[in-house]
Amino acid sequence: MLAVAAHQARADGERGDRRERDRAARADQSAVRQDLRAALQGGQTLSDYTTSLGKDPQTVVDALTNAANSKLDELVANGKITQERADTVKSNLPARIDKLMNHQFGQHASA
Repeated sequence: MLAVAAHQARADGERGDRRERDRAARADQSAVRQDLRAALQGGQTLSDYTTSLGKDPQTVVDALTNAANSKLDELVANGKITQERADTVKSNLPARIDKLMNHQFGQHASA
């Protein structure tokens, strides 16, 4: 009986710790989103913002490309789109992602 109570207390503590970590992660994500939004509204590009964080923009490009390719492969596997369509979209990804990374969003974007 005591062992069960100790196990339950430990499990409750772990759940509390997990909830606290989840809350902290959500707060961090919210701060990052606000920071990104302010940077983009101020005229920075995604490449500029990534560089300002000391990161290589190619890392973001690779992540976006991998995510898009995975989603396209999933759509093909589920019969939602044809392989031909997926290949067409994949061939356009580099140019579209480059445009996204270098686009100036916000009110201070040059015309």
